[in-house]
Amino acid sequence: MFLVFKLQRTGSTMFSAVLNAHPNLICKPEFLNQYGDLSKSAQLRTVHQYLCGDTNPECTSTSSESNEVRGLTLNPFKHNLNKSDLAKLIKGLCTGKTDHQPAIVVLTRRNKLKQAVSICRAEQFNWKSSRTQFKTEAELPKKSLFDIGRLEELVTGLEIQTQQIVDWSNSLSSNRCRVDYESFIGHHEATFRRVFNFLSSGNVSDDFDFQAGHLKILSDELRDTVENYAELRSNPKLAEYL
Repeated sequence: MFLVFKLQRTGSTMFSAVLNAHPNLICKPEFLNQYGDLSKSAQLRTVHQYLCGDTNPECTSTSSESNEVRGLTLNPFKHNLNKSDLAKLIKGLCTGKTDHQPAIVVLTRRNKLKQAVSICRAEQFNWKSSRTQFKTEAELPKKSLFDIGRLEELVTGLEIQTQQIVDWSNSLSSNRCRVDYESFIGHHEATFRRVFNFLSSGNVSDDFDFQAGHLKILSDELRDTVENYAELRSNPKLAEYL
């Protein structure tokens, strides 16, 4: 079993799709979103039951007769989960099988400014994921003016949250792997082969699609996105990411 800790706009939709394309992996994206507002204890119990492949809360592993490796993506901050909550979840999953810790993948994004801009654009255009489809070039969103103060605030928050989930994963499990958005977008095959190996999921066919049909449509170049780009350059905090 595995957990993917992630933040907003780190490519988790595509990441999950590629994992799900593997014959031995099942990854539920944003698993807790479907349950609405649950208490912390209910959230942890629901995740535990899913990962165990059973509705029985005492279950500690998936069926030994199956090669299926089951996991999910989780933004801890979205669901107000802290390190203590995650430690409780992992302890419960390890009960009776201390040598079988769940694998932890930490999905991050190196360029926090591009991540912040992506968050703002997702809010502006009501995007739910990178699967947003544009039928014609005319439908592609044009440059937008951005609130520089908001971007600076988002960047600072993303830096803090990224460091937190990295630190949490380091202390929660020795069985962990960090994957950057920039790596799997720029080097699909090499990155996902590393992830598959980490999850001990087995080999894939020679014609395996390491993008799972996800084609990047929108430019990541901030000059193509931000109308007030010059203001980014004049802001000491944001200019670090240009």
